[in-house]
Amino acid sequence: MDKFAQARVNMVTNQIMTNQVVQPAILDAMMKLPRHEFVDSQWQEVAYFDGRIPLGEGRFMLAPEIFARMIQALKLHSQDRVLDIACGTGYSTAVLAQLVKEVIAIESQAELAVKAATILPRLQINNIAVKTAELFSGAPEISSYDAIMVNGKVDKAPESLLNQLAEGGRLVCIEQSGRDLSKAVLYQKFNDSNGRTELFDAFADRLL
Repeated sequence: MDKFAQARVNMVTNQIMTNQVVQPAILDAMMKLPRHEFVDSQWQEVAYFDGRIPLGEGRFMLAPEIFARMIQALKLHSQDRVLDIACGTGYSTAVLAQLVKEVIAIESQAELAVKAATILPRLQINNIAVKTAELFSGAPEISSYDAIMVNGKVDKAPESLLNQLAEGGRLVCIEQSGRDLSKAVLYQKFNDSNGRTELFDAFADRLL
C-alpha cells in the first residue's frame, strides 16, 4: 500500500467514521478517490489531514470530516441530479459523482474550473459537467436539482440556489451563526417552502 492509500485509510477511519459518518457509499468514495491529486504539489503531503487546504484564488477545500458529514446530510440517491457550488479543483464533484446520476459543478474562478475539468476526466469521472459562473447563479437553465452542496460559508443560503431545488430537494451549506460561530445547515423544499435544520458546528472560509 503506497503512502497516499494508507493516508486515505487513516482519513476515513480516524476522521470520518469517528464523526458519525456511516453511509458506506460515502466511505467507499472517500477511500477510493485520490484527494492529493486535487491539490498543488506543496499540499499533497497534508491532503488527508484534518483541516482545510488552500486551492488558490481564495478557495479552500473543506476539512474531510465536515465535508463528509454535509454530504451524508443530503441523503443522496443514485438517480439524483446534484449541483456542486464552489467546486474548486473538483474533489467534491468527484465524491458526489460516485453517489448520484449527474453532478453539475459551478466554480467562479476560471483557473480552478479548468483544473477541475482536467482532473475529473483523467480519473474517468464522466457523469459531471463543470461550468465557470457566478457561484450563486447556479445553473437554472439545466434543470432543478435533487440536492445542492455549497462548499463554503455564507451568511444565509442564497434564495437563487434554493429556488433551483426540485420538490423534496435538499441544500446543505455552512452559515454564519454568530461573530465567531458557524454551523452546517440543511434546507429541504416542500410545497414551495424551505424547512431549515441546523446540523453541527462547522468552520469554513467565506465564499466570495
